[in-house]
Amino acid sequence: MEIVVLHVADCPNVAIVLERIAVACGDVSVPVATRLVETESEAATLGMRGSPTVLVDDREVRADGEVGVACRLRLPTIDDLRAAIHESRRSAPATPRDRAR
Repeated sequence: MEIVVLHVADCPNVAIVLERIAVACGDVSVPVATRLVETESEAATLGMRGSPTVLVDDREVRADGEVGVACRLRLPTIDDLRAAIHESRRSAPATPRDRAR
């Protein structure tokens, strides 16, 4: 599983979202990357619906708003993030180690 936070420069909500991701993940170690988005074209290609946009395995946690480089007013909640993380784990293919259990 990978979590990516798409954002614009100096977005004050990135820190809030990163804290919520940490709480939602609990004791499970999940790679979290941040990616600066600077152009409307890049936002469209990535599906960014305002800053910050959180992707869990390339799926947006809260797909509301229009695609573009702008501030996001409704941030994903801890419950939104937990649900996306749970869904990603549930839909992930079993590894050989999992099958051996």
